Amino acid sequence: MTTPTAHLAEAEKLTADSLIDLYEIQITDPVAYVRFTNRPTLTWQSNTYEFLLCVMTGDKKGTDGQQSRPSLKIVNPEGLFNPFVF
Repeated sequence: MTTPTAHLAEAEKLTADSLIDLYEIQITDPVAYVRFTNRPTLTWQSNTYEFLLCVMTGDKKGTDGQQSRPSLKIVNPEGLFNPFVF
């Protein structure tokens, strides 16, 4: 069975299917990184991003060039982030 040329050309296109949001929080004492995503766990550029429920809101830019201040809300499973907040 041969594959039509149109199917081969479509398969070789370098277009993204969807956006994936990756987040990184640097904790300075001691220096550590919390990397997470709102998608299933994945590895990108040799960094592993774990699944963590989160939502980013307010990341908009007005017609006058002014940007609003975004807000990131994440789940705090079993008080994981409590010591860093205090």
